Amino acid sequence: MKRTPVLIDVNGVPLRESLSYNGGGAGFGGQMAEWLPPAQSADAALLPALRLGNARADDLVRNNG
Repeated sequence: MKRTPVLIDVNGVPLRESLSYNGGGAGFGGQMAEWLPPAQSADAALLPALRLGNARADDLVRNNG
């Protein structure tokens, strides 16, 4: 049977479980538990909506100067 490694602080005292790494659990109340971002570059992510984004930016500048 394998022993589970124990994390200790600078004084050699074992850390409480709540202070240990929990494997990236359901942070943000579980809102991001199923989030799997696509593996693509920033350019590849922006290019499909580039014209729309530019048009919206132009409209903001035009209307809010």
